[in-house]
Amino acid sequence: MPIIIDTGIITRSIHDGHHDDDLDRIMIEIHNRREYLSTAKRYEFQIGDVVRFNAGIHPKYLVGKTATIAKINRKTASVVTPDNIHEYHRFNNTTLRCPLSMIESAEAP
Repeated sequence: MPIIIDTGIITRSIHDGHHDDDLDRIMIEIHNRREYLSTAKRYEFQIGDVVRFNAGIHPKYLVGKTATIAKINRKTASVVTPDNIHEYHRFNNTTLRCPLSMIESAEAP
């Protein structure tokens, strides 16, 4: 059973200097966890899946727009957007590459 510790307690403890000798180790573990989550996210998707851009995407007008996965890389996906994405005049083709963390399944859970 995992140990659940309030995030506020952890951040206050770090802020107050109680873990100064362990800051490098903490940063390494954060990096390792993010790498693991990125790898795990890669296996959530398949080519042809319809996805939606989440709130982390930039430019913000893409939030909520849907696209279809054309290629999955280690940390990014190439997605094909509908032709009407051009009405925003930022992109000159319908295929975009974005981090896996910026997309989620468009289907209801």
